[in-house]
Amino acid sequence: MGCRLQLPDAEISPKSGLTNRSDLMRLSARSPSLRWLRHVLSFAMLAVFFASAPPLSTDQATAATREELPEQSEEDQVSEQQALVPYDVMQDPLLTLMQGLDSETSNELFVFVAGNSYFAVHRQMAKAVISSFALSSELDPSRTLDEIAAVQMSSFSGPGIELFLSNGLIGRFALQDVADNDGANDAGKVTSPETDELANRRLLCLLAGSDMIGLGDLALDLGFPADNLDACPESYLQAHDLWQSLTAEHRPANDQSADHGVKVILDTSDEDPLGLFIKESGLLHMIGRQIDKLYQFPEGLTLSARRCGTPRSYWDAETREVVLCEELLASYAWGFVSLFLSDTVTE
Repeated sequence: MGCRLQLPDAEISPKSGLTNRSDLMRLSARSPSLRWLRHVLSFAMLAVFFASAPPLSTDQATAATREELPEQSEEDQVSEQQALVPYDVMQDPLLTLMQGLDSETSNELFVFVAGNSYFAVHRQMAKAVISSFALSSELDPSRTLDEIAAVQMSSFSGPGIELFLSNGLIGRFALQDVADNDGANDAGKVTSPETDELANRRLLCLLAGSDMIGLGDLALDLGFPADNLDACPESYLQAHDLWQSLTAEHRPANDQSADHGVKVILDTSDEDPLGLFIKESGLLHMIGRQIDKLYQFPEGLTLSARRCGTPRSYWDAETREVVLCEELLASYAWGFVSLFLSDTVTE
């Protein structure tokens, strides 16, 4: 089942002009040949694109083990053990469903999961940034969080990242509808996104504003008012200026990666195709390298994927750990099934 996708190092190439407003404006005038979004779910190229990718370098975003993390309190350990249900391959209807998919549809599902995971992790990383650097602004905290997450995600380019952005944006809106629809959301398999509708629209405007040629059409398709879309580039520039002012003292010098790299711990099940995908795709290592290029954490931090007992992602300030839960991957996969395969797949 096509889960062995590899993300090349080229995927984390920073966009030029990260610190210059005129250069950021220039990004909105890139060649129309980059309008990859016209068919946002046409991923036939993906298997070939990732199959030829070189192995990941772990010079930054290094692999680690859970033993290196601060110890949890006994109360936290008991609570986690009570909630955790080990993955059981024999009891997973999603596995049976996925085994019946053709390779192209399977790739589409995995990219949808990856795109939504990309959004979830970057949002939690934005929380980590605000917490670690004790950032504050006169703006609403949730707005500041959205703006930092948007700038992080829009600061890098590459075909794979562009697919993640499109799928993540689709997921912000579509998964909420599925989660609220009892008929489509069988047995509550799909969890509502962490962000509300206002935050989703703000994020859509900011990301569209960072790349109007690439994401403008998608913003309209997702219901963003056409009369307001032209204001999104300026909204993004303002968000970028805010991010720059808040984080200027906490970024690596001379565009070098941070000394204290993000440590990545992958504790997902090899029997779960989605858990195996997270391990072998290198998605979290890629995000870790992105964060290393953007910030200098005095103590470093950890990015983990594991079973949690509930479908979520979160930032733990005490252990300095961003966690992507394996159950959330399944929620994204069920969302893809409900959105795009409901007429062709019978559970």
